[in-house]
Amino acid sequence: MDEQARGQRRMGRGMMMAFWVLVLGLGAWWFQGVLEERRNPNAGVAQTGGDGRVVLERNRSGHFVATGRINGEPVTFLLDTGATYVTVSPGTASRLGLREGPVATFSTANGRVRGHLTRLDTVRPRWPRRAGRARSR
Repeated sequence: MDEQARGQRRMGRGMMMAFWVLVLGLGAWWFQGVLEERRNPNAGVAQTGGDGRVVLERNRSGHFVATGRINGEPVTFLLDTGATYVTVSPGTASRLGLREGPVATFSTANGRVRGHLTRLDTVRPRWPRRAGRARSR
């Protein structure tokens, strides 16, 4: 096999490798979007009824999940209509720079748990804006 044929063969292998890397990368990117849609089907703007009600879709696990912000930072909310407090994980609290307040015990569906109280400046779910209402900041 001469030098030119070997060079063409190497080039063909390189192009084949680049093609498969591109196909696998695009497939992974697309599949990540599918998984995110299943986890949080309300990541976009939620639907509202004509009377101002917000209508959310359950995720694959049967929970209501929505996107929003706490103290201006993006978060994903797991909505519990019977909850008395807003609860954040230790990782989220650290990312948001929240200070640990006094220790408290909370009753949950899984039993009693210990946590810390803190203060949040703002909690804003990403609901659609109602026509004619000013947007607050």
